[in-house]
Amino acid sequence: MLWTILAYLAIHQLDGNMIMPLIQRQLVRVPPALMLISIALFGTLFGLGATIFAAPLTVVIYVAVIKLYVRDTLGESTTLPGEKAQPKSLPGGG
Repeated sequence: MLWTILAYLAIHQLDGNMIMPLIQRQLVRVPPALMLISIALFGTLFGLGATIFAAPLTVVIYVAVIKLYVRDTLGESTTLPGEKAQPKSLPGGG
């Protein structure tokens, strides 16, 4: 019984602290430091229950800033999670 509990805890820690952040970064492309800071900030401002919603809300805010500010206002070419890379246009209209 003790070995089962220890194995479960070890696997859970490995999955939650190493594997999932790597997968999440590849799928969402949100910097891990930004995600950690947002979880801590949401937890501090709104309590422990808000940490559940911190990651999804951070992704929504991140995508909105990239789409509305970086792309539309600054005019820079960027890729968003789930999009294919946009071909860069050549200077001079080529």
